[in-house]
Amino acid sequence: ESTRPGSTEVLVEEEMRRVLPVIKGIRQVSDIPISIDTRHSTVAHAAIQAGADIINDISGGTFDPQMLPLTSTLNVPIILMHSRGTPQTMTQSKYTTYKDVVQDVAKELWDR
Repeated sequence: ESTRPGSTEVLVEEEMRRVLPVIKGIRQVSDIPISIDTRHSTVAHAAIQAGADIINDISGGTFDPQMLPLTSTLNVPIILMHSRGTPQTMTQSKYTTYKDVVQDVAKELWDR
């Protein structure tokens, strides 16, 4: 699913329908590292099984409580992104105001 600000949520089944054939196709012809950008542990798991190497979760593991345990179980790297709100709400002023952006982001990531 797109995680750009304002995007609409996509069902897990649709997300897998879109990404798994692409991952499998790339993996058949190349060994380049593949990162799956998802907030859903079921999509991440299927993507890793299909040949992805890295999980990129814009929610930093907060959207799906199974994401971090999954990465541990599969022993795969995860990129923990910082975001406030959801793609539908992240541009609202209550999510975009920081006292000190570096300190605030570091604290929010650390607290996760």
